[in-house]
Amino acid sequence: VQDMMNIIKEKKNTKQEEKHMKKKTIDVSKIRNSDIILQNAEILLTQKCNLHCDHCLRGNATNKTITRDVLDAFFDNIFYIQNLSLGGGEISLEPELIRMVTESLKSSKIIGVGRVNMTTNGTNVTDDFVNALRELTDYVKQGFDEDDMDDLVLIGCSIDDFHLAELQKRGFSVEDITNNLAKIKKAIPESY
Repeated sequence: VQDMMNIIKEKKNTKQEEKHMKKKTIDVSKIRNSDIILQNAEILLTQKCNLHCDHCLRGNATNKTITRDVLDAFFDNIFYIQNLSLGGGEISLEPELIRMVTESLKSSKIIGVGRVNMTTNGTNVTDDFVNALRELTDYVKQGFDEDDMDDLVLIGCSIDDFHLAELQKRGFSVEDITNNLAKIKKAIPESY
């Protein structure tokens, strides 16, 4: 686990961040006074979770999920989002919510998203979840040059001593989680 964390830390450097910030150019002539450009936005998609970590900052899991009306209202006056974070609960339990985000973005006047971040516990990487991520990635990569499509979707994984105890209690190993994350990377090379 420590080796995985060290690799992740090495890859996250300021040059990579600077490169990404220059990828997409915004046509400022299309901006109206009522339009909003956001550097960062976080949307909590669901409070459902398949783990019960004692230290969870989201509290106990519930069956609450975001609605399309809320997403549409949020995106209504936004022109551009540099970093869109999708969170939960466990978002892999609700691939239809990722599709709903993609559809809401497509139907809004928003011109684009620079990057999408999300965190998963890595236990539920189904084909449906991967396909929903693929659809979102295809939307996000519009307007980028072919050689600038790395790191459009950042997938974080909750894998530390606290989560490992809960994962092991539920029958998951580090190898299970690593294999699930590799499944995402294989299907979506633009992810990191």
